[in-house]
Amino acid sequence: MPAYSFQQRFVPFVVDGSKSQTVRSRRRHPAKSGSKLFLYFGLRTKWAKKLREEICSKACSIALVAGAGIVLYDRLLTAEEILIAISNPTNPFLPGHSILSSKERDEFAWKDGFRPEGTTLKNCQGSYELMLRFWQQTHDLPWVGDVILWEPSTTNQP
Repeated sequence: MPAYSFQQRFVPFVVDGSKSQTVRSRRRHPAKSGSKLFLYFGLRTKWAKKLREEICSKACSIALVAGAGIVLYDRLLTAEEILIAISNPTNPFLPGHSILSSKERDEFAWKDGFRPEGTTLKNCQGSYELMLRFWQQTHDLPWVGDVILWEPSTTNQP
């Protein structure tokens, strides 16, 4: 039963259900479709607060590549495939990947909680640039990890 902690800036989006995915580093035991997810703010602190419980609808791998953008895979990559993806995210050896268009990148980033002031899902320009700046500050690129998705329920508020 995976638990995920969110930064304060993402909490309102998790609570209102508009953030229904999270991008994370690979775990030893990654979430899988059907896994129960526990979503928190401040996990492992005395201020910890459970935000939601959800069921994972899908888990797949992602590569963030400066210049190339976002490469989504249709499944979780194996450890060996991750090594390949880091050196060449669109390697033909890794079938089932798609490179997101500019609009798709902005929509993906907006859904993940990177929301420039005044943006909406229909008008989300600049969301990907905000996300990319964050990732470049906190990770080396190219970076390969997982996307965990859920369908927000309306009855699971703590």
